Amino acid sequence: LASIFAFCLIFNRQIMTVLMFLMPGRYSDAALSYNNAYTMIILFAIFTAYSVIIPDERKLGATGRGLRNMLLLSTLLQTFAPVHPLSMRMNYYYIIFIPLMLPKIMNASEDKWKNTVELSKFIMLVFFTAYFFYMSTSPNSYIFPYHFFWEAV
Repeated sequence: LASIFAFCLIFNRQIMTVLMFLMPGRYSDAALSYNNAYTMIILFAIFTAYSVIIPDERKLGATGRGLRNMLLLSTLLQTFAPVHPLSMRMNYYYIIFIPLMLPKIMNASEDKWKNTVELSKFIMLVFFTAYFFYMSTSPNSYIFPYHFFWEAV
């Protein structure tokens, strides 16, 4: 599994070039460009490792495994995001399942990981709350003051 992700990450530009050649007209003309999507790859890799190491597979159940598979697909799509924004747009449909998966992983944790799970709950809460407020104060933020999408800004 890790070798597939590493292969896609290393050869993402070449793979995306082939995929763009196979896509219909308006997508095949888009130029490949580098952007800063590596932080999301790191975050998804951490979530993937967490979702594979922490749970007891017998307690996880079919829903938990299905949500973990969505995370794996999302992580794979994210490996192409640094070279083309289309893959990140495709990924938006799958990253919504990550917040649904994390509590299932935590609830199905093996007994030896109970302390780690409790610590990770606190770390995730603090990190994502701080990240939200940090990003909301950036000049390109549209969070504060809130405007409806139909209002002129």
